[in-house]
Amino acid sequence: MYGAGDVRVEDVLDARLIDSTDALVRGTRAAICGSDLRPYKSTEPTASAVTTATRVVTATRFPSEC
Repeated sequence: MYGAGDVRVEDVLDARLIDSTDALVRGTRAAICGSDLRPYKSTEPTASAVTTATRVVTATRFPSEC
């Protein structure tokens, strides 16, 4: 969020594995929680994004399927 009601979808760098215990998951759906509505209505304008606890539903894929 960049301010009250200002939610954007942005392109970001591709995720990458760093440690041997890391995993890449593909998000299939995302939603905001009801607790995110307060900042949605009251966040002060800012030049950089303020992140919230977005919930992501994932589908398991193995490296051979990507």
